[in-house]
Amino acid sequence: MLVMWVYVGSAPRPGRALDAVDAIGITVLGFAFAMMATGKHDGEQAELVPLLAVGWTLVARAALVPSHAVRTAVLGFTATTPLIVMTYVIADQAPVMRAIYASFWTSTAIITTTVISRIIYGLVRQVRQAMKVGQYTLVESIGAGGMGVVYRADHALLRRPTAIKLLAADKAGVTDIARFEREVQVTSRLTHPNTVAIYDFGRTPEGVFYYAMEYLEGLTLEHLVKASGPLPPARAIHLVSQVCGALHEAHVSGVVDRDVKPANVIVTTRG
Repeated sequence: MLVMWVYVGSAPRPGRALDAVDAIGITVLGFAFAMMATGKHDGEQAELVPLLAVGWTLVARAALVPSHAVRTAVLGFTATTPLIVMTYVIADQAPVMRAIYASFWTSTAIITTTVISRIIYGLVRQVRQAMKVGQYTLVESIGAGGMGVVYRADHALLRRPTAIKLLAADKAGVTDIARFEREVQVTSRLTHPNTVAIYDFGRTPEGVFYYAMEYLEGLTLEHLVKASGPLPPARAIHLVSQVCGALHEAHVSGVVDRDVKPANVIVTTRG
């Protein structure tokens, strides 16, 4: 089990691999609990402690591992069947009744965990759906302003990192959003290498305007100056000339950036 824990936690794994680890882990535990029942318990029914253990294990799995209800039911049956069989095999008296007793409590655990999984899986799907904007899935918030929030996102098909800005109607007025929409349309046609590329824009079914743009890894100019101090004149001129080139193309196209500041300039390497 420790090997499985290390495997899952050491790096992101594909869904099929995680499903396999889940199934193997719960099956191994089921057989382990069944073997526990072979021990001596001073006259008590040997299966009682394993029954409690397997029940709580199934509950913990249902609460911690988002899973379809059918999968939870199947894995629950797989995990509890060895214990029921072992209860019948080791019983000195009334083996059938003790097996039925064990079946009742394991069935109760399976039904309970199936309901838990159905509720949690449904909530997870709702959250995932809420985190979708068109073909993009929001991953994490990377910034916020007076009229919206910027998220890092992934495209459903292209699998490329993207930055998405959402402009909520309750933070930006109708006039502001209309202006942003016009400017985004023009900005999407800009070709200067130091201008962030606009990939897409539109509105969500709830009426929230968004636009998807190139996601850049790097420091802002503000953070760079705070970390390194005043820049050498040659480097400062080099950076400012690139910013001016991008702004010139925007101005010629009729776009005026109203928020030019070091915090909005990303220093990065392309190519």
